[in-house]
Amino acid sequence: MSEKKDSLSRRARYAKAGMCHNCGQRPPVPERAECSVCRAKGNQYLKNLSPDRRTQFLARARASFQRHRGKRLQAMKAWHRRVREEVLEHYGGRCACCNEERMPFLCIDHVNGRGNAHRRSLGAMNSGAQFYRWLMKAGFPLGFRVMCHNCNFATAHSGICPHQE
Repeated sequence: MSEKKDSLSRRARYAKAGMCHNCGQRPPVPERAECSVCRAKGNQYLKNLSPDRRTQFLARARASFQRHRGKRLQAMKAWHRRVREEVLEHYGGRCACCNEERMPFLCIDHVNGRGNAHRRSLGAMNSGAQFYRWLMKAGFPLGFRVMCHNCNFATAHSGICPHQE
């Protein structure tokens, strides 16, 4: 039991230092806990298992995945909320038209229109948290602004928001 506890504290120390949680020697792959070398070793280990052992291993992994589903979902929702709030704050944190500040009402607008075509060109990262994450990774490019959903809809469908008339 103490060996497992030592292993957990070692992994926590490595993670805190920003290193791979397995070897502690290399930085982890972005948004993962392990480096590419340790990840490849783990994949190779799984490939080398006999079919029966692989089935058992995957069954335990699926069971663990289901057991911790609620925690994982909560963590992902919190992460999505943080990413969205960071992007909205960077672009001003309030509607460019009516100055609405409440986060649930705000969204990102393409200043020159053509937002649907732009999101389609991004492929899988076309909406929601993926789009906000893309904005962060792209260094918060110009051509975007914060608008409330009402002003965004009105601008998209009639060309001008009623607040601007």
